[in-house]
Amino acid sequence: GSTYYVLDASGSVTGTNLGSTSGAKTLSAAGITRSGNTLSGVSNNYIYTVAKTGSYYYFKMKGSSNYLTYKSKGLTTSTSYSGTAAQWTLSLSSGAVRMRSRSATSYYLGFNSNLFRCYNSTSYKLYLYKVN
Repeated sequence: GSTYYVLDASGSVTGTNLGSTSGAKTLSAAGITRSGNTLSGVSNNYIYTVAKTGSYYYFKMKGSSNYLTYKSKGLTTSTSYSGTAAQWTLSLSSGAVRMRSRSATSYYLGFNSNLFRCYNSTSYKLYLYKVN
């Protein structure tokens, strides 16, 4: 079976999550609980399958055929991960993950002012939590 993850911008359940490509959701208000690095009580709106193709990763929204996709410093969805805009390079730093766009290699996914966007900066930290 697949392994599912929630992407979080703060490193805590009280942080924000990319629940859709249009904006952030507050995890604690959704009834999500955390035990260590594992979350429970998570609905499909918050969950991604993370898989690798070659050297790159893609994020598929659970329960849909949509992939998280870079679009002009922002995000959108696509129904295929074969295009470079839906592929990401992941790197770890002090427990946080940095997601760099394959199609715009100087841009990283980050959260700022209630919005997930892609920024020309590595200062934004994101966290992946495995879902039970």
